[in-house]
Parts: sequence; C-alpha cells; structure tokens
Amino acid sequence: MSAEAAPVPVSVTTPALREDIIESAVRFLSDPKVQSSTLAKKISFLETKGLTNPEIEDALARAKNAQQGGANSAGEAAQQQHQLQQTGVASPVSAAPGYGYAQQMAPPTPPPRPHLDWKDYFIAAVVAGGLGYGLYMFAKKYIKPLLMVRDDNERLEQEKKLLVEQNDFTRKQLEVLTDSTTRILETISQ
Repeated sequence: MSAEAAPVPVSVTTPALREDIIESAVRFLSDPKVQSSTLAKKISFLETKGLTNPEIEDALARAKNAQQGGANSAGEAAQQQHQLQQTGVASPVSAAPGYGYAQQMAPPTPPPRPHLDWKDYFIAAVVAGGLGYGLYMFAKKYIKPLLMVRDDNERLEQEKKLLVEQNDFTRKQLEVLTDSTTRILETISQ
C-alpha cells in the first residue's frame, strides 16, 4: 500500500455534469448581489433551478476559486474538470469540498461618493449663511441683554432726579393755584 491517496474513480451511474448549467450557476454565484446572501439561500435557489448536489458543489467550488485566485484558479478548476470528463477519474484536489461552515465573504464595497458641483456648494453656503445670521440675531436680541451688567445706581439717580423735578413742578402749580383762588375769593367778598 502506498502512502499517497489514489485517485477516486467516478462511478458510472453518476450523471455527467452539465457544463452550461454549472457555468450559469458560477456566474450567478459570482454576482455581487448574490454574494451577500447566505449559503443556504444560494443552494436552495440552485436546487429550484434543477441542479443536482454534485453540480451545486462543483459550481460552489468554481465560484470560490474564481473569487480567491482569479483567472489562475479558474484555469486549474477548468483543467481538472476537463481531466474528469476525459478520464472519468477525479483527482483528489478536485473532489467536492462540501458546503463548509467557515466560508469567507468579502465585505461589500461602499458606494461611490456623489459628485458635487457648484450648485451644491452654493446651496450649502446660503443655508450656512442663513443659519449663522439667525443665530447672530437671536444672540443679539435675547442673550446679549442677559449678559449685560446693569448699573442700578445710575438708573436710581436718574429716577430720583426725575421725581424731584416732577415734585417741584407740582409744588409751583399748587402755589399758582392757591394764589389765584385767594384773589378770586377777595374779589367775590368785595
């Protein structure tokens, strides 16, 4: 017995893999929209399209090789598939890997940044200017009076001076009124 693994012959009862359907499945699996879905959803979709389990496994392996190694791995997979079809013997490397649990998915690429032209900058400048002016007027009208220090002594002095003037004016008016009343009374009494 040799220590190397002998090639596993493919049974004669296994139906031949349909290359065109597998290629279609590989294109489907390589689509960026499909890559974000779960493996179970991919497999169930392929089963509804009539693919057998060996065909699904082969399509998954080819899609995985295409993602990982690019054209080099895809060429090797095609060469192994060609060898399988010609000889009827599968090499140990091309044996189906199964569905696996730790499939690595590349994170989706972010969408491209939108192109901004002069209109977008103009609108942003107008909005920013309007908001700035509104904040300035709000601060001037409502916040500035709250922050200003009032000089109560000066205000009290002004009010006191005004009251003294009003009091003097009222006293003079009363004196004039008293004089005119006494004159009228004297003229009446004569």
